[in-house]
Formats: sequence, C-alpha cells, structure tokens
Amino acid sequence: MTWRDEITDEGQFRSARFYVEEHGVTGGRRIGVHQYPGQDDIWAEDNGRRPRGYNVSAFVIGEDYVAARQALIDALEEPGEGRLRHPWLGTLQVVVDTYRLRETTRNGGTAEFAISFLPAGERQFPTEAPDTRVQVRDAASAVRAAIQTRFEAQYSTAGAPAWSIAAIRDRLTDLAVELRAGSGDLVDKITSPADLAKGLIDAVVGLYSTATASVSDLRRALDWGRLFPAITLNTPLRRQQARNESAIRDIAQVTGAASGAERLADTDFPSQQEAGEALEAITDVIDSVQSNTDPEGNPIDDTVYYRLQDLRAAVVADVRERGLRLPEVASYTPDATMPALLIAHHLYGDATREADIVTRNRLRHPGFVPGGQPLEVLRDV
Repeated sequence: MTWRDEITDEGQFRSARFYVEEHGVTGGRRIGVHQYPGQDDIWAEDNGRRPRGYNVSAFVIGEDYVAARQALIDALEEPGEGRLRHPWLGTLQVVVDTYRLRETTRNGGTAEFAISFLPAGERQFPTEAPDTRVQVRDAASAVRAAIQTRFEAQYSTAGAPAWSIAAIRDRLTDLAVELRAGSGDLVDKITSPADLAKGLIDAVVGLYSTATASVSDLRRALDWGRLFPAITLNTPLRRQQARNESAIRDIAQVTGAASGAERLADTDFPSQQEAGEALEAITDVIDSVQSNTDPEGNPIDDTVYYRLQDLRAAVVADVRERGLRLPEVASYTPDATMPALLIAHHLYGDATREADIVTRNRLRHPGFVPGGQPLEVLRDV
C-alpha cells in the first residue's frame, strides 16, 4: 500500500464535512531575542516549542453546497474546541484560529475555505471554582436536619388510643415495603419521635444509595403520598392521628427529594439531554414536596421550605455546570447497512465507541445496522 492509498480527500470538523485540496503545518520554537545596548551580539532565549498550526484548504461542492457551506461556517464559529478529522493527520482536538471564505462566479456551486486550526491543549494552571457536587450534598444535609426537627415537633403518640397506634403501624408497614426496609425497625420506634425520625431518614437514604439517577427512581418519593389516605377531622384524636401520618409522609418525601438530589450529583451523565431529564425529574419532586400541606391545610414548615429551595438552586447549578461539558444527543442516518463499528469510526474516528451506539439504540445485530433508519448518537462538543 502506497501513501496515496492511505490518504482520502474528505475531512470533518464537528458535524460539518468538507473536501481537502491541500494542507500545511506551521511550527517552530518560541524565541525571545535579547538585545543589549552598545553590543552587536544578541542572546536568543528558547522558551519552548511554538504551537503547531494546521492550515487546511477546504471546499464544499454540489447542488446543495449552500447548506454545506453554512454548516461548515456554523461549525467554525461555534465556541470551544471540537474534533477535526484530518485526511493526513487523523483525528485532532482543535480550536479555530481564523478562516477565510472565497466564492466566485467562475467556479459556481462551490465554496472554498482557508482554515487555520490550533491544538486545543489543556489548561496548565489551576482555576478556582466551587465544587457544585459538594454544595448539593451540603444542601441535602440541611434539608434532612430541618425535616427531622420539624417531625420531632409535630409527631406525638402521647395519649393516643390503641386504634390510632394501630393505624400508624399500618402506615409504617406499608411505607417499609416501599423503602425495602424491615417494618419492625420502624414499628418498634413508633412511640419515640426522635428514634422514628432517624429510622425513617436512614431507610430512605439507604434506598436511594442503591438507586440510579433514572427519572423513575428520582420520582419515586412522589408515589409514597398514596399510602396516606385522607382522615376525617371530626375529633381531637382524629386530628392528632392525621398530623402524625402527615409528619411521616413529609419526612419520607422530603428525605427522598434530598437523597435523589445527592444521587443526581453523584452521577456522571453521558449526554446533556439525559442530565436535563434527570434535573427536570428531581426539581419536579422538590416543587411537589414544597407544596405539601398538613391535614388542616397549612403549608409545609418555613424552614423546611427554604432549605428545599436552597437544595433546588444547588442541584440546578450543579447539573448546568457539569452539563456544559457533555455531548449532545443527535440523529444520524447511515446511507447503507454497515457494522456499528464502522459507524463509530466514521462519526468519532474511534471504533471503540461502538458500544454506546449499540446500547443507546438497542441494536440486536451490531454487525448489520440497517441503512436509511435514524440512529441516536452523541454529538461531541
């Protein structure tokens, strides 16, 4: 195989494709020239290698060249670094320095680009930024502390008759099933507000420690409200029973919202869309819990409400901060039936990313991906 056989004339930057007529590379050393008064000699100080520049003479052509031209312009003007598939140099992570577009009436149906790329490199010096994951965990801890204090002030079985205790026992038993906890661990604490509060919080935290950041897992706390049917408030004992059951519901759901937010903060999402869906789920839970009322229609405790508000702000900031660095989900339709391995190489210049394509699209036969059918893929930032 000769060098001509290894070279193609097609390149790609981000998702925009183009043809390459020629290319060049600039380089050298960064030299600081020191000149001294009254002397003819100089000292040339070597300050390291000059960053390589990749100069590409590219063009788009064809009946739809206007769309291809605009796609390339959009890719070149998009902020941040991007992936360049260079026909001579392979796959590079670069930033755009400058580009120049040329179109003529003599060569209709084509647009010529002179593009200068620089290596993206890595930031060499530390920057100060808040750890948004830690901020979510701190806010979640504050929420749990607030709801525990509120529960201990609201919940009381002093003077409660046997039927009321039995009703609370039934609610705790049903809730223990949802929490996958031993019902005896909760029922044994039924007359101690402090012990019951700690037991409920520990059970909810334990459940979420094994959960995922999927939308269904994050929303599960909202389902627990169905375990607490309305109670007719026709006697003082009935009102106290209703307050007790309301307190149990609130501590479970509020702790679920806090633990779900922590689970989200601990999760590395594969794409911006999946991070956004999880964020929407947990903020829906927080908003719903904030609107809880007691049996007499009074809103949730002010301290708990504001701690939940702080948690919501922290989790939104965390997902937005980390989500900016994630790829977007895009649609790609292969022209013909081909292996997922080849699609991964074509899209990313990296055949090892075949697994994501197969999993994301539930492909039964990765070696034969049908052409003409859209696939969900990741669009690299």
